Amino acid sequence: MVRDHRAAHLPDLAASAGNLASALVKAGQLAEALEHSQRAVELWEGLADDHRAAHLPKLMAATHNHGAWLALAERPEAARYSQRAVRLRAELAGGHPPDAAEQLAWSGQHAEALIASHRTVAQYRALSATDPDTYLRDLAAALDAFARIRLQLHTDLDNAHSAADEAFRTYRHLKSTDDALDAAHTLAAVLKALGRPDQAEQVHRDAAAGGTDAHHP
Repeated sequence: MVRDHRAAHLPDLAASAGNLASALVKAGQLAEALEHSQRAVELWEGLADDHRAAHLPKLMAATHNHGAWLALAERPEAARYSQRAVRLRAELAGGHPPDAAEQLAWSGQHAEALIASHRTVAQYRALSATDPDTYLRDLAAALDAFARIRLQLHTDLDNAHSAADEAFRTYRHLKSTDDALDAAHTLAAVLKALGRPDQAEQVHRDAAAGGTDAHHP
């Protein structure tokens, strides 16, 4: 009975450990914060072992935060936690990282790639709706991959254009300059494939100037 009572409070303990770690990071007490973020990861791991679906999102977020704070402290184990967070994120999205569908396209599995890219965008859109800080960048990557696959196969180009435009705008919103430039190249290539070279050139100019007006009806 005592054990069951304690187990019922473990999610609250895990959440409190994570919140305390975040507060300590903001206060500049990084070493102490890492002790609590490690504790949060351990608690969520135990909870996820018992109820994977219910607690996996929190385990992924705790692992991601711990890895980021370890990197801030220049600790060598940061990479291990960051890589694990990526794997957990892929697991949450049904086992598919944002660009997984492209691997199918390059291997000649064209129909599967088109279906997988559509499914991946839907998965990351749903995830980013509930946790944009974690998943919005993944959504942008999935949208860019969606567009590139259709560009490669020269099919469904109108939807490719919409996806590429959204990817570009999302990366701009995230202030991810290099990713935004890559997305602008995809968008411009789709516009050229649609027979709109002048608009493609305008996208390149907007991207180079740091503009966000990439919508071309």
